[in-house]
Amino acid sequence: MIQQLKLYEGQSFDPQLNLAVEEYLLQTVEPDCCILYLWQNQNTVVIGRNQNAWKECRTTLLEEEGGHLARRLSGGGAVFHDLGNLNFTFLVPTDCYDLEKQLSVIQLACRSFGIEAVRSGRNDILAEGRKFSGNAFYQSGGRSYHHGTLLVDVDMTRMSRYLNPSKAKLEAKGVDSVRSRVVNLKELAPEIIVVVAYGCIIPPQLLYVAKYGCINLHVSLLPKYRGSAPIQWAVLNGDSGTGVSIMQLDEGLDTGDVLMVEPVDIDPEETSGELFDRVSAVGAKTLVTALEKIPAGELKLQKQDDAQATLAPPLTKEMAQFHFTEDAAHIHNWVRGMNPWPVAWFAHEGKRIKVQESRLAENPQNAAPGTVLALKPLTIAAANGAVALLTVTPEGGKPMAGTAWAAGRRLKAGDRL
Repeated sequence: MIQQLKLYEGQSFDPQLNLAVEEYLLQTVEPDCCILYLWQNQNTVVIGRNQNAWKECRTTLLEEEGGHLARRLSGGGAVFHDLGNLNFTFLVPTDCYDLEKQLSVIQLACRSFGIEAVRSGRNDILAEGRKFSGNAFYQSGGRSYHHGTLLVDVDMTRMSRYLNPSKAKLEAKGVDSVRSRVVNLKELAPEIIVVVAYGCIIPPQLLYVAKYGCINLHVSLLPKYRGSAPIQWAVLNGDSGTGVSIMQLDEGLDTGDVLMVEPVDIDPEETSGELFDRVSAVGAKTLVTALEKIPAGELKLQKQDDAQATLAPPLTKEMAQFHFTEDAAHIHNWVRGMNPWPVAWFAHEGKRIKVQESRLAENPQNAAPGTVLALKPLTIAAANGAVALLTVTPEGGKPMAGTAWAAGRRLKAGDRL
């Protein structure tokens, strides 16, 4: 049974080295492991284990034009590789070999980009009736591999020039040339890919599949608040405004060039949940506008100023804690920013008391932080002011008015939390 999954990405475009790495991984794959090896060759024809290179490939032309010829361990026909092609290899113990499951990985990846991929026979994967992936197989010493090509943006002219399949083979496939039978995924891909709240970095080889690339709706005015929680951090920091950015995705974390922005004001009593709803509506309208303008060439890319970049890391339950020794405005912003999750809290008698709603209040007598100033509403002194705790949830309990919680604890003015 497979217990480990490992990913290796080739660092060279040399076919001999890449095939050697593939063979090494096959010889060393562990009994409970599946390895996925991704690799690319530059301007190469790779022939099967038993093929005659001179029959399958125009070797002289390939050599004259600086190409490479390589032989793989597996059988099957000749294939052309350039940097518009991505090769994959699944390497497993033979008793864990599962071709259906392995091919489903490729099919699901294609489907995520709007391309429906189907198997044809034992060796091919098709989209819209044309081949974009050929597969071959090999086993030795209780280990097996299944490898294949993914035609993303291959130079079809070079492919046709170098490959020399027999007339009988083409007739068997019902085509008159190599080129008419195969297709690049780029031709089938959507014109543009839109990413919203995906949470992961898009693989680099997929960023440029679509004609207009990948664009992302990010809910901040970039380069401020790059990361997964921009709305929350805008509220936590007490900002008076934020916005949405339509950006071109690149290989970094929210570092791509910006196409369009739309500012949004933040109400001083607004929670991050309430702001999320408003910003989402603005973002949807802005995204629709951008999608209309991009094909018309009406938007210009603006590079981000990395020196002005700030981060918006994910929130945690631990960071939601506040202390009444902190500034009153900070506490109020913390309550707003941590709502609806993970919810700001303070410790009282060893228990967590969550606070869903608060308001800033006065501390005219400059009482010590943590002092109960009033019960209706429950108002607690803090640094530089006070905070009214309007809605709280005691540990293990249900939300209630701060006044009700104080009554249950028999608190009175002058007590300390």
